[in-house]
Amino acid sequence: MAASESLMAILHDAVARDLLERIKGTPILNEAGEVVGHMKASASDVANALKMLKDNNITCKPDKANALGELTEELSSRQAEMGMTDNDKSVLEAALAEMGGGNC
Repeated sequence: MAASESLMAILHDAVARDLLERIKGTPILNEAGEVVGHMKASASDVANALKMLKDNNITCKPDKANALGELTEELSSRQAEMGMTDNDKSVLEAALAEMGGGNC
């Protein structure tokens, strides 16, 4: 049974928000509430999420009102910090462009 388009749109938003939080460096707390690390998205996480969304024809035009827009902006501002090469930037821009077009 295939998931409905509305369910996939909800998943799309959740994945974008999760990735945004990982890229921002969401603190991981221990039972005492102390920061013990930061959650980061791996390249595999991103690739799998993008593949799932693409396979289900879920797209989203990034803008300031949605999580994909926030993700795009955060990635742009952190390119140097993340050690992104020009090739990495090109691949990322192409992937984001492929996702564009739909409403989210």
